[in-house]
Amino acid sequence: MKITKIAAFLLAVIIVSLSFSSCSGRTEAEHEPLTILTARKDYTQFEKAFKEAYPEVNLQFISYSGKNATSYLNRILEAGQAPDIYTANILPDKELQEKYLIDLSGYDFSSKYAVSRLNECNIDGSIYMLPCNYSIYGIYYNKTLFEKHGWKVPSSFRELEELAPKIKAANAELSATSLELTGNGFQFLFNLGNTVFLRTPEGLEWIDSFLSGNVTADEAWKDTIEYMQKWIDLGMINGKCFEKTASEAKSEFLEGNTAFFIYGGTLRFSQNRDGSGDCYGLMPWLSEDGSNNRYITKTACYYGLNANLEKPENKQKLHDALKFMEFISTEEGQRLLPGNKSQLLTLEEGDNAAEEYKEIVKMLDAGFSAPLAYAGWEDLIVPVGSECLKWYAGKSTGENVIAVMNRALRDSIENGTDSCAYVSEDLTMEETARLVGNAFAKAAGADCSLISLGAYHDGKENEYGVNGCLWKGHVNDEIISTVNPLGWVDTIKTFVLTGREIKQLSVTGFDLFGDGNTFPYVLTVNGNANLDDAREYTVVICGYTDGIKDKGNMQDSKIIGMDAMRSYLTELGSVSKSNI
Repeated sequence: MKITKIAAFLLAVIIVSLSFSSCSGRTEAEHEPLTILTARKDYTQFEKAFKEAYPEVNLQFISYSGKNATSYLNRILEAGQAPDIYTANILPDKELQEKYLIDLSGYDFSSKYAVSRLNECNIDGSIYMLPCNYSIYGIYYNKTLFEKHGWKVPSSFRELEELAPKIKAANAELSATSLELTGNGFQFLFNLGNTVFLRTPEGLEWIDSFLSGNVTADEAWKDTIEYMQKWIDLGMINGKCFEKTASEAKSEFLEGNTAFFIYGGTLRFSQNRDGSGDCYGLMPWLSEDGSNNRYITKTACYYGLNANLEKPENKQKLHDALKFMEFISTEEGQRLLPGNKSQLLTLEEGDNAAEEYKEIVKMLDAGFSAPLAYAGWEDLIVPVGSECLKWYAGKSTGENVIAVMNRALRDSIENGTDSCAYVSEDLTMEETARLVGNAFAKAAGADCSLISLGAYHDGKENEYGVNGCLWKGHVNDEIISTVNPLGWVDTIKTFVLTGREIKQLSVTGFDLFGDGNTFPYVLTVNGNANLDDAREYTVVICGYTDGIKDKGNMQDSKIIGMDAMRSYLTELGSVSKSNI
């Protein structure tokens, strides 16, 4: 059969095309995927919309639904193990950002962010992480109650002092205060401190010096302590709420006869979801004369790019990663980001705020804001917050709070570098799970262990197993908590199963959602012995179904997993692949 010239030409084109695809090893639709850690977030809806916008870009989600996402996200950056798209709940140290992330300040999408929100990420003119979505905290007030009595919303503490007797005369309550959590006790003090000195140049310098252990809190906090005492004496920080849960304090405010609500979270602006009932407003934390009032902001998540993407061999991946950053820099992208319960977007333009927030945003843009105090203060929140709650309830003093702050900082510095062991080489997730299994089995006197692993199954994750890795370096409680499937306080559970049943589970895995798409187990046996099919064994299991629970006669060892891990690692001293 003769081939026409046209047919021959088309055949040649096809051959050349196939040859090119074969040489490149990857077609346009087969871009190497960009990795991103889930950090307990479901990206299903986001991925769908992103794929519609950029069908050629592939995302690969690395599961992490462990008990301490904040610390794990920071740890993987410290270890130089960040995924292509790096996320963080709090901004990492600037040295880590400069070393491991790409400066995004020169890209057009960075100009789409509100300057007031971008400033928190600015490192000497460079931007390594972009803030996405944020919440605003302040003091809620009952608009309906204010309008009923003709009260003016105070714009300074002096005005608040003048208003308080009028509220009392109307047989209304001044304030409901959420004092259930130690974190609230800490945050309320720091929120007020922002109106006194913390956001001044001197205050910012003091924070750096204090956290470095070079100064104490005594003199710097004197004015704030005196000012907080005025709030306590007035009844705004209401010690009567000390024994109430946050829900009970909230219910008291929603009853409609309380003027203010001081809360560690956000509240909708109407009593009922349909907009009916009392209406509420949000005012800032008030300075004494009103000149330094502050709203508190908390960014939901930060996004950056791994510096390795700038290597020549990653040219395509970088091109795709910039598309990701472009997408999250749009209104659609930010609204689709998982876990978005924030009130506002971080973008400069667009309908980013409900009507109730528009005036507030103007204040933020004018600089009357402060970030929620967390980064750098992690070791102080519980001890300082606990003492603050006692103070608010009349059972301690501001001076005691400062003493606790000094002591907690000193303890943090002295013990911060202490570790129970040293990991001499990076461990895989399976190796980390084997370490956990050995620790739990030894503590509980079990013969073996089945530790399930985390994985990403189209938005479904396993929070009951090991989700992360231990990287080279010292290990303390904070590091242990990132990989310990039992968190800080949960106890080890044991079961009695036959060798055959244990081995079968190790093959089939943990069917968490009953859909047959199981999460794998890592089986460890004392002394690496072989399990006899017919013999019964005591086995520790992390990640079990009701069927396993019933069949294996589950027993609670009463041993806290954190204690078992710490003890085992301390005994090992040095951890390597060869001794786990």
